[in-house]
Amino acid sequence: MRIKCACGCGQFAKEGNRFIYGHNNKGKNNSMYGIHICGKNNHMWGKTGFWAGKKRPEQSKRMKGKNHPFWGKKRPELSGKNHPMWGKHLSKKTKQKSSKSHKKSWKKNPNQGMTGKFQTEKAKRKISEAKKGIKLPSFSEEHKRKLSEAKKGKYPSKKIKQKISEALKGKYVGENSPMFGKHRSKETRKKMSKNSAKFWSGKKNLKQSKRMSGKNNPNWGTHPSKETKEKIGKNSLQMWKKHPELREQARQHCIKMLKKGYRPSKFEKRIMGLIKEHHLPYKYVGDFNLIIGGKCPDFINTNGQKILVEAYDDYWKDEDYVPKRRRFFAKFGFKTKFIHYKDDNEKIVRVLKI
Repeated sequence: MRIKCACGCGQFAKEGNRFIYGHNNKGKNNSMYGIHICGKNNHMWGKTGFWAGKKRPEQSKRMKGKNHPFWGKKRPELSGKNHPMWGKHLSKKTKQKSSKSHKKSWKKNPNQGMTGKFQTEKAKRKISEAKKGIKLPSFSEEHKRKLSEAKKGKYPSKKIKQKISEALKGKYVGENSPMFGKHRSKETRKKMSKNSAKFWSGKKNLKQSKRMSGKNNPNWGTHPSKETKEKIGKNSLQMWKKHPELREQARQHCIKMLKKGYRPSKFEKRIMGLIKEHHLPYKYVGDFNLIIGGKCPDFINTNGQKILVEAYDDYWKDEDYVPKRRRFFAKFGFKTKFIHYKDDNEKIVRVLKI
């Protein structure tokens, strides 16, 4: 709706405007054009304002914390669609100009802001008290979905990765580590274990297992060399000598995992079926029902003879597995028979009958 010009001329201004163009005394039409009222020319030069003295701290106290009209609220005039930059994007030229100006200001005053400075304890307490009870609004599902879609398929480049690695190298190692010389209590360890169990339970664990299974696994198609195996063995032996309780924990964990369904294997089940069919005097003990010198054989003779049977595969065993295993059980007075996974049923029965 058009209104009359605010200058009093009686003419109608454009819709949304208070003045007709040139009637608002701007620029050269203004009576004060060219007169500077800064410094001593200002009529308030040397005089104290309304808020000087006691009135300023009184007003600041009255408007502090929960007494402030915007306590716990957003400013409606600058939030969402009301913001002047809503739906707008800065051009590359403006971004470059702002970056150059910022760089110049930081070169002139490198210590500006809080760089190299630390908050005092009083300031920290005030900040914590002021922020108590304020809960940040949680993201909606739509907002989360938009964030995920925006970040999908975006990965840092090699240069950025190198920069991050160089920046973090040696930063939190040794004495620089925040946990240097400290030890977590049993209560904190229990809490951490419970939280990790909650985090990995349910759908997240399934997602991680799917993401790292098969060809997606970084170790897919790779096999550790003999040197790495020997190193792992030596390190584990040294650790178990220092901490025998860890060895027992690892052993018990292996027994639980094998009893869940990993044992007996398909090949061992085939041998068990042949033992039943031909009524052979052997019993399956590969599920840790029998341990001889810290090692578990697969089958044992049930007629009182000290005979053991080992079912093996070349893929998982070393070249000297058979002589080593035979020598080891011979120390305890046992004779050991070996069945290869490629052997047919007739050969397996022949070996067991001997």
